[in-house]
Amino acid sequence: MDTSSFFNYPTLESQAQGALPAPAGFLADRSQDEWSTVLGSVETRRFRPDEPLFVAGEPDRAFYIVTDGRVRADAQEGFAPDPIRPPAIVGGVAFLDGLPRAVTMRALDHGEALRMAFDAWEALAAREPFLGRAVLLDVARAVATQARSGAGAIQSWSG
Repeated sequence: MDTSSFFNYPTLESQAQGALPAPAGFLADRSQDEWSTVLGSVETRRFRPDEPLFVAGEPDRAFYIVTDGRVRADAQEGFAPDPIRPPAIVGGVAFLDGLPRAVTMRALDHGEALRMAFDAWEALAAREPFLGRAVLLDVARAVATQARSGAGAIQSWSG
């Protein structure tokens, strides 16, 4: 699988023009073999319009990489978050803290996401500690980037 198009974040020039800050890229510096190892630790979830990717209140210690289609957090108290387009990490907060989902993430159209459960990440990290560390740091960077984008946006990705 060609991963070169995953997580092409804005350049410093676009950030200076007001674009959201972003980490260097999810596993951008990893080899094809390392990506194959990561992809062997995820499950593919296909979704249809209006189908939930995950549901508020449910335990689901996993993060998702949206690779196709658009998703959006359900509107809360008059706030309708923008659609999330691929490639994007969603659900990183629940992956990191182990608490139930804060929001329901719903598909807007047909698509696909890669789900990495916490126990799959632990197994990966036990076999490949440097790769496991890279995954964890990049998920944390994505969560931090989303937090910096503003309080309103937090509703759409906290999952």
